[in-house]
Amino acid sequence: MTEGAPSLSPQPAGFSLLEVLVAMTLLALGVLGMGGLQLSVLRSQQDAQLRTEATLLAADLLERAIMNRGESYALAFSAEPPLAPDCLSQPCTPPQLARFDLTRWRALLAEALPEGDGAVQETGFNLEVTVRWRAAPSQAPTSLSLVTQRPPP
Repeated sequence: MTEGAPSLSPQPAGFSLLEVLVAMTLLALGVLGMGGLQLSVLRSQQDAQLRTEATLLAADLLERAIMNRGESYALAFSAEPPLAPDCLSQPCTPPQLARFDLTRWRALLAEALPEGDGAVQETGFNLEVTVRWRAAPSQAPTSLSLVTQRPPP
């Protein structure tokens, strides 16, 4: 080769427009995938939070019913709990306390869970507390039940 002769090997001249478009498309797909993953994680986190809240509220009512021996805590879904005095500010009898517990529990369900509702079923010494809520208007209701056996009065 002579000094003034042009080289036959091609010189890199940068990226072509096609290569840039392919790279941008792959980057956009990756970002969209990460966004979808983040949305899925947020939904799962919200579901876990609602389940935890429902479990805590159901367990709280079970404990109250066990401590208030001999009183009925039976309550159907959507049924209005019986009227009760405020047992936090005045002394109450065991039946009044049971009504107060149910009234307060229903209020806590409605406050803590979207479309929160609950029911208590008594069968012999078995006590089953079921909490129901709807995470989104388009979803079917989710329910959670806790069952325990009450000691005889």
